[in-house]
Amino acid sequence: MFVKRLFAITGLMASVSLGSTTQSAQQGQLPPNTLPCGAFTKRADGTWYVRGPVTFDIGTTKGMTLENQAISPGFMRIGGIDLYVLLGRKCGVVR
Repeated sequence: MFVKRLFAITGLMASVSLGSTTQSAQQGQLPPNTLPCGAFTKRADGTWYVRGPVTFDIGTTKGMTLENQAISPGFMRIGGIDLYVLLGRKCGVVR
């Protein structure tokens, strides 16, 4: 009986571990996008800035246009991702 419970607990731990690995892999992928990194600059205060106008697609959101806009964390979610995070991951110097 003890062995069955131990096996069940071990199996549960393996399932949880596998689930979080799968989730981490999904979080590591960027949504399909046409974000042109050359249109954005990183400012000294940590925000991204787009002079624009620049039009791009992220995920299922098509034809998004920004102009003369500072982008900070939480500014806007597009295609299921924070635009600030997407810019950092796609265009930032830290990989």
